Amino acid sequence: GNMHVKLMGSAVYGKTKDTGAIYNMIKYARPGLLPAHYDLIDELVSSTWVYNDYQDLGKLLKHIMHHSQEQSEMHKNALQNSAYFTPAAVYSRFRN
Repeated sequence: GNMHVKLMGSAVYGKTKDTGAIYNMIKYARPGLLPAHYDLIDELVSSTWVYNDYQDLGKLLKHIMHHSQEQSEMHKNALQNSAYFTPAAVYSRFRN
């Protein structure tokens, strides 16, 4: 997630410096677990769990561990969402 840490005085990790979470979600077709304030792209909403604070994160992790069907659904969504970003899919959208 995005922890608001200042880097070199001007960059703020998670605001002006990306965490790489989105890249990894797309590249490896995996669901995400991100803070609610994360600026998430629409194409990944269906494969992302969000939390508001650390207490909420703990509850969400417990929920995820006990709901294997939801995990499977999120993995399926992540695979579909990742396909949106293949070179062929991106090229096709630029052509149209």
